Amino acid sequence: MRNVCIVLPTYNEADNIVTALDAIFTKAKSSAYSLRVLVVDDKSPDGTADIAKQHAQVNDYDVRIVSGNKAGLGKAYLRGFDFVRKHNLGDTVVMMDADLSHDAAEIPGFIEQLSEADLVIGSRYVIGGMIPGEWPVLRVVNSRVARFVSRYIGGLSTSVSDPAAGFRSFELDILDKHSILETGKTSGYVFMVGMTNGFDKSGLTISELPIKFRDRTHGESKIGISDIIEYFVYCYGMGDETPFKKTTVSAMEWAVVGLLYLITQNIVRGANIGSMLGLFISAQVAIIALLALKHKKFEWLSQLKYASGRAMRVRRAIKELLYFDVSLTASVLVLSYMLSSGYVIEFSRVVALYSLMAVAILAYQRLHRMVFNV
Repeated sequence: MRNVCIVLPTYNEADNIVTALDAIFTKAKSSAYSLRVLVVDDKSPDGTADIAKQHAQVNDYDVRIVSGNKAGLGKAYLRGFDFVRKHNLGDTVVMMDADLSHDAAEIPGFIEQLSEADLVIGSRYVIGGMIPGEWPVLRVVNSRVARFVSRYIGGLSTSVSDPAAGFRSFELDILDKHSILETGKTSGYVFMVGMTNGFDKSGLTISELPIKFRDRTHGESKIGISDIIEYFVYCYGMGDETPFKKTTVSAMEWAVVGLLYLITQNIVRGANIGSMLGLFISAQVAIIALLALKHKKFEWLSQLKYASGRAMRVRRAIKELLYFDVSLTASVLVLSYMLSSGYVIEFSRVVALYSLMAVAILAYQRLHRMVFNV
């Protein structure tokens, strides 16, 4: 039989804690597992912990309470997990909010689904899930933006539709077997995203269960500006190869290429080099910069000796194109500076550019024949 412990973080939830405990011990009871609740209270000024303790004694609920200084939702959960482990309160953990936004009647579904997954997340965004219809547009947008940030900036897998959801379950021993929780990096609500990312990066299976999320009716949301800042900062540092970082780096690289092109244009103009030749030289500098900055995309050129078949033909053709380009550029430069007549210089530039076009067409045809054997 499973031993299930509901970890319930609280801060100033005096108006909700009694209803939350009643819902858990009436709606979530099952013969398939034992049930207890751990209230992780951050020394609530409104006496949440005392109310929970008294109500549990009167109704004979199996409730434990651990208190600590207010340091954020993530820290509260870590304190709770340690307490469950040290006091052997359960082998299965269910995380949920104490503000009644999570329906305790859905807890048996979380426990059952753990037979198929390592982490079960209650999702508002899968088929069957629901958010409050009375939610203001701004809050809906904030929720969607948070999900976008975790994916685009943090690089979290898109296979999880609601990575920041707080209603979830897992087996406690998984935390000991895998490096899932980055205990020193998160303290606030982004803890959920970090946890989801930890399971995903460890190769563990994540399943989502549709839930009907409800807004709190008593008390106030604990999310502050510091939590929002921490969310963005943590997501930014969560992964190295994230879409945001790739896009940012790529944009910076293209900006460098463009800047070098403009600088070269100014230099050739100052040297009284004709506009056609100046354009050609600037383009060559930009191409060289692009090849240098995007070197990873051209690494296979240096592995020519390992290539065979079609790959060998493609690489040989590209090398020939580069040789053509370099030799033609050098020829045009030498010819332009050796000749003194302005008309001859301009004529030579036009011939050189037309020659370049012809060489490019011939090279393309050859490349096409080499690749497709036509």
